Amino acid sequence: MENSNNGTPQLADPWVSPDRSICKQITHPGEGLYTPNEGSIVTVCIKSVHIPQDVAAGQLYQYDCGNIEITLGFPDTWCNENIEKCIESMKPGEVCEVCFSRDHKTWDEFKDDEASKVVLRVTLKSVQRCTDLWEREPELILQMAQKCKDNGSRLFKEGNLEYASKHYSKALKYLIILRGWDVSPELNEKIRSLSAVCYTNISLCLLRNGSYENVVRSCDKALEINPQDVKALFRRAKANTELKNYDDAKMDLAKAEAKEPGNPDVKNLKKIVEERLKNSESTIAAGMRKMFGS
Repeated sequence: MENSNNGTPQLADPWVSPDRSICKQITHPGEGLYTPNEGSIVTVCIKSVHIPQDVAAGQLYQYDCGNIEITLGFPDTWCNENIEKCIESMKPGEVCEVCFSRDHKTWDEFKDDEASKVVLRVTLKSVQRCTDLWEREPELILQMAQKCKDNGSRLFKEGNLEYASKHYSKALKYLIILRGWDVSPELNEKIRSLSAVCYTNISLCLLRNGSYENVVRSCDKALEINPQDVKALFRRAKANTELKNYDDAKMDLAKAEAKEPGNPDVKNLKKIVEERLKNSESTIAAGMRKMFGS
């Protein structure tokens, strides 16, 4: 492998992932037919080759510290997501150098941008492969969905809205698969309940990011499952308030207030909506008077 003038390895003839977020050069081939899948427990050794100074240690799995164990499918940063993509393409015993951008760029955008490149040497020591999704028991899939939801809640508390939302969405991926299966009424109720929670939690992430139309869509999904979900009613009302859909917001707040009469958030938003609706009606009335000269 050749080095550039500044010592950064140049990956000749790289394999580029389908989404073009990483490129990989195998330096020692692995053995076997199978690569790790989502849910696999892998032991890897990660060594730094080139890491930009402003990449915080918390953005990467532990490196330069010997072997570490990772359960694939639950990354919490962009860097770790790319490391997992690399691992999922490897065979046991394989050694490779993987390169990706710290700035969410594609290979075409960052291959000549040395300042943003993260280059790691990854050795896949062992794989405890998880059964394929369609072969798993529904209870195990539900457990994985619950783990995704719990990880999402942890990441939300840490302020990592992007990956909190991704984990809630991954939980829903598992739960949507289970909806078509023949399961017991008790398990079906758990699936429905967890689905509603995930949709509601996603709506909060979207609300924090100001993505109001998507908040409404996510709350719609939650309320299809549980029409009495006060959090979903409140968040949809809040989003509709920002979208100036005051009548829709007012209806949701009335339902939420009927369910929880003493909820202070509902009461405060109701006052805001009533005031804005009043101002909107006054503006329309003034415009009509001006138009017709009365």
